[in-house]
Amino acid sequence: MTPEASAAEYRILSEAGRRWREEHPDEYDEDNPPSKAWQEDLYDEQGLPK
Repeated sequence: MTPEASAAEYRILSEAGRRWREEHPDEYDEDNPPSKAWQEDLYDEQGLPK
């Protein structure tokens, strides 16, 4: 993977995490972020298998 591709993927994941935190403010815990939940949302949006 090229550095550019890595950076693009990181931006997608960062944006998805930020969007999830904004949409679920009561569910986000700084000590135990629910990354699996927003990862599944992202996979659903992009049609990727879980």
